[in-house]
Amino acid sequence: MKLKNIFTKYLKKFSKNNNFTMHRTSSVRDSGEILNFSQNKENIKIGKNSIIKGRLIVFAHSGKIEIGDDTIINHNVEIWSAKHIFIGSRVQIGHNSNIIDTDAHPIDSKLRHEHLKEILTKGFNSDKESNINKNIRSTEIVIKDDSWIGIGSFIQRGVTVEKEAIVSPMSYVIEDVPKKSVVFGNPAKILKYYK
Repeated sequence: MKLKNIFTKYLKKFSKNNNFTMHRTSSVRDSGEILNFSQNKENIKIGKNSIIKGRLIVFAHSGKIEIGDDTIINHNVEIWSAKHIFIGSRVQIGHNSNIIDTDAHPIDSKLRHEHLKEILTKGFNSDKESNINKNIRSTEIVIKDDSWIGIGSFIQRGVTVEKEAIVSPMSYVIEDVPKKSVVFGNPAKILKYYK
């Protein structure tokens, strides 16, 4: 009977949230959540043997998140996409980190207020051509294979983290991170390179 209850709980969790594609060897843990407001399951793809303990969010009007193999997204990580976020294989993303490829709201204050009212009254607008959505800046983020994003870090839109790079804990990354480098700070600067 116990096994049946576990299986039923498992089915309920994934039948409610089947708007993404994930290899059968990967898992979304109890603390994990996937919110695909676009309702296009091709906009969130997760490879083999990866673990999602944080939150993946794709906006209604656009966005895409791709995660490779053997990657872990830890507790309280938030990944928001309105453009495209690519996370490679064997990447470790530490607790409480944020990866956001968009400003999420227009810069213009009147449009920003209009956007807030729209979200509160109607929810997220899925029209790519709406004046509001066209005025929200979004730029792709790429985090390449074997990178490590330390606890509490923030990766800004437009950043590429090259292979085997390390982002030290609590860093705010606004520029590309070179291969086999260690960056730290706010804004993050290169501390050293390693072999």
